[in-house]
Amino acid sequence: MNTELERIAAEALKLNAHDREHLVEVLIDSLDQDGDPAPGDFGGFTSAEIQKSWLDEAERRVQLIRDGQRKTIPADEVLANVRERLKASRALR
Repeated sequence: MNTELERIAAEALKLNAHDREHLVEVLIDSLDQDGDPAPGDFGGFTSAEIQKSWLDEAERRVQLIRDGQRKTIPADEVLANVRERLKASRALR
């Protein structure tokens, strides 16, 4: 990292967590404005919008479970199933 970037990073690290989070969002949003899709390109949505969408989706799913419209699967069952599938796929190699 060049000295200017090191200076900026040092100053940014002095900010409180909320301000650092906001700075990250501003920087990510600025990458979206150059027109080139980049790794982590959010398709024109800000990271705050995406975070809110995920939160809304999580709340929707929790409500479906509470309403009895969805059934959960215990973690040990899920992990056992994943292990079985991995073992089977490795056996095919």
